[in-house]
Amino acid sequence: MSTPEALPGSGENGHPLPEDSPLIDRIRLLFAEVLHVQVPTADTDLIAAGLLDSLGLVELLVHLEETFAVEVSLDSFEIEDFQSLRSIGAYVQRCGVPRSWEGA
Repeated sequence: MSTPEALPGSGENGHPLPEDSPLIDRIRLLFAEVLHVQVPTADTDLIAAGLLDSLGLVELLVHLEETFAVEVSLDSFEIEDFQSLRSIGAYVQRCGVPRSWEGA
């Protein structure tokens, strides 16, 4: 499954996801519960801050696929899509998760 080209952090309509978006909240919860990492803001650079390493990225990809029923294609994988909570949320949206996702 390929994803459309978009700026990292922009959702399906090209606008940034809000900090308090249910999608970003759910991704923040994944970081806390699965990776045991507290992410301060939706725009924190996870890689530069040392909050996401290669092992954590693999674990995150597995949980994103399970949680949101999306397929992360390695053919279209761009590290910029996983640089912040906002860019991860935008990537998940572009993979087909509805904009109105409320979480479970």
